Amino acid sequence: MGRLGDKRTSSELEIAVETLTLDDFVSDHPFPALVKIDVEGAEAEVLRGAASAISRGVCLVLELHGAAHAGEVVEILGEAGYCLESLEGLPVARPTQRTRLVARPNPS
Repeated sequence: MGRLGDKRTSSELEIAVETLTLDDFVSDHPFPALVKIDVEGAEAEVLRGAASAISRGVCLVLELHGAAHAGEVVEILGEAGYCLESLEGLPVARPTQRTRLVARPNPS
């Protein structure tokens, strides 16, 4: 759940929301050229629900929230043949802090 700070307050409410995987979404909609993922540490879960889209070569822009969340993301995308770059186009092997990345299939 999003919040303005790191501490929970007694006034916070939890609201159940229906979710849909990216693969389910694109099965009923035109295939996207680009997908932005900014889900506060749940990036790996989103990628697991996007296996078909990833295999089709969708370009991704991700905001990663530290090294703790980056390892699984790097593994999932690496196994799919993706390369990671900074927004400036520089290669990124292993993100170590909160960062924004571009992930696209290796051109080889």
